[in-house]
Amino acid sequence: MDSPEYEEAMMVFYRRHLCRLDPWPDCISRTFAKMGAEVYRTMNGPSEFHVTGSLRKWDITERLGEINLPVLVGSGRYDKATPAISDTVHRGIRGSDLVIFENSAHMPHIEEEDLFLQTTGDFLNRVEMQLS
Repeated sequence: MDSPEYEEAMMVFYRRHLCRLDPWPDCISRTFAKMGAEVYRTMNGPSEFHVTGSLRKWDITERLGEINLPVLVGSGRYDKATPAISDTVHRGIRGSDLVIFENSAHMPHIEEEDLFLQTTGDFLNRVEMQLS
């Protein structure tokens, strides 16, 4: 998993399912540089393809119904956390909203920044109006 070929394959995956912008914005490169391999390996494992970390069996799907707040669930069309996963979360949280960002992978807040901000702002405005 430390070979250059494996790293290259990981980057193909990341460029399809993490962030589709080319080149990546500096904020993503800085995040990768400072993320800390130790934390990533502890929580995830050695890679996206070999999950052995503490999150491997973490599943709170059965508890989603306990959430009793307005929730906006978002996913990129090409997200590594697929729209099907987001739909499961959406169906589990009563009254939640689901938005699929059609031109994004895992980072619609960067890949479709204007639409993301508009969508989030509209959601927050609607929630605020419902609560007043």
